[in-house]
Amino acid sequence: MSSTATARLRNLIPPAITYPADGSVLPCNRYRWRPIELPSVEIQAGKLAGKKVLVVGGAEATYERLAAHLRSYGVTCYRFDGAALQPGVEVDGILDLNIEEPFSLATGTAWEAPFASTIRAVQAVYEAWAEETNANRLFYVAVTAMGGQMGYDGEKAAQPLGGVWAGFAKSLPREIPNCHVKVIDVARAEWENLEQILVQELFNWGVFEVGYQNGVRYGLFAEHVPLGEPVRSIEEGDTILISGGARGIGFALAQDLARNFGCSVVITGRSEFPSGAEEWLALGAEAFKKFQFESLRTSPSVLQTRKQLERIKSQRELYHNVQQMQDEGLRVRYEACDFTDEGQVHALVQKIGPSLRGVIHNAGIEETIRLNAKSVEACLATVRVKINGFLHLATACADLNLNFFCNVGSLSGRWGGMIGQLDYAGGNEALTRLGFWATANGLFDVQTICWPTWDKLGLITNYQAALKYASAIHVQEGIYHWQRNLLAGDAGECIYMGKVGKALVPMQINGFLPVSIVEAPDIERIHSQVFYMGEVQDFRLFKSVASVSRMDRRLTTCIEDVRWNGKAMMPVSLLLEYVLSLAEWVVPEGWQELPLRSIDGLEVNLPALAYAADEPAWELGKKAVGHWDGDAWVVTVTLSRGSQLVARCQLVHRAEAVPVPVPVPVQRDLPFTSNAPDLPDTPESPLVWRGGVFAIARWHASVGHVPACSSGQIWSVPHVPTMRLPSAHLENIFRAASTRQADRLTVRRLGFLQENLRCTTIAQVGDTWYVQDEAGNPGFWLEGVACS
Repeated sequence: MSSTATARLRNLIPPAITYPADGSVLPCNRYRWRPIELPSVEIQAGKLAGKKVLVVGGAEATYERLAAHLRSYGVTCYRFDGAALQPGVEVDGILDLNIEEPFSLATGTAWEAPFASTIRAVQAVYEAWAEETNANRLFYVAVTAMGGQMGYDGEKAAQPLGGVWAGFAKSLPREIPNCHVKVIDVARAEWENLEQILVQELFNWGVFEVGYQNGVRYGLFAEHVPLGEPVRSIEEGDTILISGGARGIGFALAQDLARNFGCSVVITGRSEFPSGAEEWLALGAEAFKKFQFESLRTSPSVLQTRKQLERIKSQRELYHNVQQMQDEGLRVRYEACDFTDEGQVHALVQKIGPSLRGVIHNAGIEETIRLNAKSVEACLATVRVKINGFLHLATACADLNLNFFCNVGSLSGRWGGMIGQLDYAGGNEALTRLGFWATANGLFDVQTICWPTWDKLGLITNYQAALKYASAIHVQEGIYHWQRNLLAGDAGECIYMGKVGKALVPMQINGFLPVSIVEAPDIERIHSQVFYMGEVQDFRLFKSVASVSRMDRRLTTCIEDVRWNGKAMMPVSLLLEYVLSLAEWVVPEGWQELPLRSIDGLEVNLPALAYAADEPAWELGKKAVGHWDGDAWVVTVTLSRGSQLVARCQLVHRAEAVPVPVPVPVQRDLPFTSNAPDLPDTPESPLVWRGGVFAIARWHASVGHVPACSSGQIWSVPHVPTMRLPSAHLENIFRAASTRQADRLTVRRLGFLQENLRCTTIAQVGDTWYVQDEAGNPGFWLEGVACS
């Protein structure tokens, strides 16, 4: 590394960034995935019987073998002809065998025909499947041949193009919410066992990606891996080629590379560079707005004119970007190149010559349209830019002494894309696997960086919608991380991620191993949703959800702490956590966020919460239905145990806070001691609190001091779910309200004021209870608490 480059590297310091208070843009951590062993699963023979499966792609001999084996389990298979579904056939699942043949650079475009069949097959069932509400019927399973560890083992993957189907599959529940998906990656040596592997995995849903290698079942685990120290340099004599770098994040990177290292950067696009004589180039912002308006007003075809204006806007941005860098004295130039055209790519690489030391494959196109409304050709075009662009760059640069080759990937491939991005996700996931292949085969080391949405920059058509899926990365932070990755020289894939958004469907929450990405912000919420959800039975996006949870007494330490009629019981405060979590799945259309203000009309059948002496568990049926009531979004939750009603209530969400019924009492410096009295005249009641987990309050007048009880004290599970309610405080309020005939608990309203308050006391004023901190600030209030 030269002294000049070293000095410049020292100046590459983390940018000072002020992030917006709304959490839309957050700092991102760097994660890497690695394969880990998974336990084996048992065949679900009863669930297989009677199913109808459409088989797409693969060799005819493989289809015949699998169909015969599945037939022995009562499964009927239909062969997709690549165009349409057989008349009158309604299928429960799609089995996609895609490409079986080994990969080579010469056959790198072999994905196109089988992927076209995949698109047509899913489009054939799309309308019916999108309307399905049964959460246990539909599935899409892709079989890939990437080595049995999804390409992450560093070995030579037989067919990295399987990544197309992996990205596509993981995105499918976005558009078909009740479709289970799985990608089964099988090593060549395991191919003869494919039929047995398949019947083991069908209806053992959950983890999206599993692999089989040497008789071992694998999954993928993500962990936080900070970037190492730089081992490579970028010199002033180096040229860096960025595919698609004329705008967006590619242009932002080109600027910083040229500024920080003094290197030459070639940015590219498909169109020719403006001559400079175009009239619309000289228009200012306001004049250009008028130009657009007049063009549309006088146009015989508004659609065609809009497309033409978009091209002009792109050309204006390109021209001004290049002009800006040249005015700054940066060594950046533009070259027209379509990276899906092999001849153009080879000609460009030859034109740059031996100074070419780094390649960044950033080109991409994206058309966010639901799959049922998108043409097959549009899907193929989206993927071609990623895959074929990589293949052409790889062959053109094969004999060059590259310092680095960087693929620009996306979280859409690793996690699953947004609605309308199934093809885009497939292209990005294939890019990662092709990078693995190139590295393992000694072509050159390839690093693939999977980015989240960039803050108002890059290939994103609806920025606000994208934020529902994950927080964005600040442009300065992203460009800093990007340059550090180029210099670190790490081959393989990494992802940058902030906070997972709320635009999820139940099928997705089990898709990744629960211990993955443990450091990600708010990941505990995802783990908690998995725990409280149980097994989904029925789901209607933005309308309703029904699921079943097994209330195993061994999962919590507090089952014996509250008893009804001498029997251990599920505490009401814990039951409410199931209620809160279930209601989170029933949100207004578009994932509109409204704060929860209260739980109204709570009724609990207390005997239904009790366990028989020898009863290890019972099943809790849960259903939530949402509707608008004026400006309030109301979710009605009903819980049942067999034919018994366990509880019901309504969760009210609205922008405006619910008024607190009376002034909140402020109690400070009360003499709470270990000898403080219990409740006066506590009646004999079938409800008994032992005080082992939920400490019994100590009272001074009408104020009770209650030690907090954490989730870790309550749950006996590896990944402790979070709790939104102050359980010990609520249990003491219920205890104070208990009577000699405590079969039914009712709460007229449980109001939410400050959920994250550190609550220490409870206080009663008339009909209202307050849960407060030590300064008397209320976090929650309850009115109309009664036992009867």
